[in-house]
Amino acid sequence: MTPAELTDLLHRLRSARTDTLSVEAKAASWQLPAELWRTLSAFANSPGGGVVLLGVDERANFAVTGLVDPKKAQEAVSSLCDQMEPPLRPLAELQELEGNPVLLIELAELAVVQKPCYLKAKGLTGGAYVRVGDSNRQLSQYEVQLMIASRGQPLEDVKPVTGSALTDLDDALVARLISERRGRGTGSFAERSGDDILRVLRVIVPDPMGGECISRGGLLALGRHPQQFFPQVRMTFVSHPTEQLGNESPSGERFLDNASFEGPISAMVDQALTRLRKNMRRGTIVRGALNEDQWEYPDKAVREAIVNALVHRDVSDAAMGAPVQIQMFPDRLEIQNPGGLFGPVSLEQLGENGVSSSRNSFLLRVLEDLHVCENRGSGIGVMVAAMRAAGLRPPEFDDQIAAFRVTFPNHTLMSEETSSWLAALPDSNLTETQRTGLALMRQVGSVTNATYRRATGTDSRVATRELADLVQRGLATANGVRRWTTYELTAGDNAASSEQLPLTAASTDARSVQVAVTSTPAPVDDYSIERRVLEAVRLHGPLTRREIEARSDLPDRGARGAIQRLMASGQLEPTSPPRSPNRRYRLPGQSTESTRTGR
Repeated sequence: MTPAELTDLLHRLRSARTDTLSVEAKAASWQLPAELWRTLSAFANSPGGGVVLLGVDERANFAVTGLVDPKKAQEAVSSLCDQMEPPLRPLAELQELEGNPVLLIELAELAVVQKPCYLKAKGLTGGAYVRVGDSNRQLSQYEVQLMIASRGQPLEDVKPVTGSALTDLDDALVARLISERRGRGTGSFAERSGDDILRVLRVIVPDPMGGECISRGGLLALGRHPQQFFPQVRMTFVSHPTEQLGNESPSGERFLDNASFEGPISAMVDQALTRLRKNMRRGTIVRGALNEDQWEYPDKAVREAIVNALVHRDVSDAAMGAPVQIQMFPDRLEIQNPGGLFGPVSLEQLGENGVSSSRNSFLLRVLEDLHVCENRGSGIGVMVAAMRAAGLRPPEFDDQIAAFRVTFPNHTLMSEETSSWLAALPDSNLTETQRTGLALMRQVGSVTNATYRRATGTDSRVATRELADLVQRGLATANGVRRWTTYELTAGDNAASSEQLPLTAASTDARSVQVAVTSTPAPVDDYSIERRVLEAVRLHGPLTRREIEARSDLPDRGARGAIQRLMASGQLEPTSPPRSPNRRYRLPGQSTESTRTGR
């Protein structure tokens, strides 16, 4: 990191008044912080790694306090890294900042085959951490298990289900699978019996109690009723009346709809899609002189997300009690499965050509033969393309190690208002993908190279060039360096957007509605919306949502969305249950009582 980049990093910390997901500062004037190993472990186990800055006091608005013995501090960090498993080799360099010596530690994320990183003296169960918001969280035993499983190819989907038999399989599904295999004319399947084909595909496996039985994957793909053996390996659906989980509607309803889907995977997919269509609105989007009819969420995108959640879920013993969950809110649709990303696939790589990894390889092969999925690693790309074609914001992906969640916002990305706003910008010769990127920045506050690629369909090289061009034109501002760089609209161009109004109607049936796009843009300064919320809470103590809106000068929907994202990332936490009239939001570790005046 260059001196200029380091100075910029310090300014960003002071502006945010908090450590970040990828940067942590510590005073460490005389000695290393006792818990520094937790941060090293967390950054090594977290996407993108992170930076530790020693000699800067985060408790004094990031004042540069320097190091009494810089060389000794550097040697102590090297010694601590040797105590980690695997031993860490970060770039630890001494630099001068505001006239004082500091130690900059740049730590890369470990390869999947090396995770989890932990302090040897604490052991795997007590010494492994992950980064959440601006703090470190100890990995659970289940999360450690998942990381270790990602080092190789799990075989949980071919584990025997003692007590199961061929009679537990659906005859029609079995016949379709065997016919598909024999019809290919490859290998020796044409001469094999049906049972032999099922053995080759690991549907029939040896039973440890003697004889043969059906595998877990076999039951999930072909079973008459797999829930006979695994009651919670199902899919649930809830439609919420408000954007906040747990809040009731004005009439006192907690759910607008509530259902559970069972059976083999193919049946659960069909049941879920049918129920979702009954709850989705059908709207008319105005695009210039044309009106376009569309579902609230593209059917193709939703189907891919449902299939992905069912086939990539964790089917190990620890996860068999957790269902796949679908939750519909007025402004978004969330689909979550047990088990995070598997193997050498990162959030940044999702949707890119040639990037794929399968936790349940035998299950996927059977479902491919049943034409439930393609098994080509194309699902994420299909979701992104379908949302882009519908003019909606790209899907958001959240890997929580123990779970993976896809969120579909129903916010229109390009509307008449956005088109007018783009046309009014000083530079009119922007590419279409740059226009899309600016519209996304206007809605969500900031984008990374990965989110820009996902929204525009460009590759990394083009995205890097186009983002740099937006910065050079003065339309966007780059914050951070290298893999931690984010891009925001410059202060003069950053305005709250009416596209945050979702494509919804007052009723819950699927009748056609007209979506009006009218609002008065409110000024937004150069901080992201999330930073303004964090700053308000940090300065004024735990706040209600209304108080956050007032303190940060945000519209209702902007504050709601920011609070939800910050809670999901662990940077904010509620002080009481969702329906409590005393519910406030605070920083982790912040007192529940405000110590400031003027509230």
